[in-house]
Amino acid sequence: LACGSSGAEGADGANGDGDDADDWGGRDLPLLVQPPKPGGFSGMEVLQRLAMSPEAQPAENIFLLTRDFVVGYDLYPKARVHLLILPRTRLDGPADLTASHLPLLRSMQRLARHLAASLRARTPGLPPFLCGFHAAPSLRQLHLHLLSSDLDSD
Repeated sequence: LACGSSGAEGADGANGDGDDADDWGGRDLPLLVQPPKPGGFSGMEVLQRLAMSPEAQPAENIFLLTRDFVVGYDLYPKARVHLLILPRTRLDGPADLTASHLPLLRSMQRLARHLAASLRARTPGLPPFLCGFHAAPSLRQLHLHLLSSDLDSD
């Protein structure tokens, strides 16, 4: 899944296809503040809880809330920037996707591109971003990883 700057959109979230329904364009992004790693395993449903009830989760675990998505921090980051884009619709994983979810996936990709472009504009030293899904996820709830290609983590 391409998540770098494509030339078809800018950091404002405009996607070049006439769809102005995205609600994240023009927003100032918060500062990236990676939360501490949890003390233990939080269960298979930790991402579903984050996506379905973000208001009931620790605010430090959430980078951005939009109408359709929760952007959370990966609590076990594999890069300087490692975010998860979760739809606010229950989908256990890729196996639950149908052709009807194509607009959702395109919107996730647009959000990933917007975040990557905005973060790199704010921090020019960041390398390009990678993004992708797990083929066989270990946690329930579909999520798109967005991570800097430095793959530098603690």
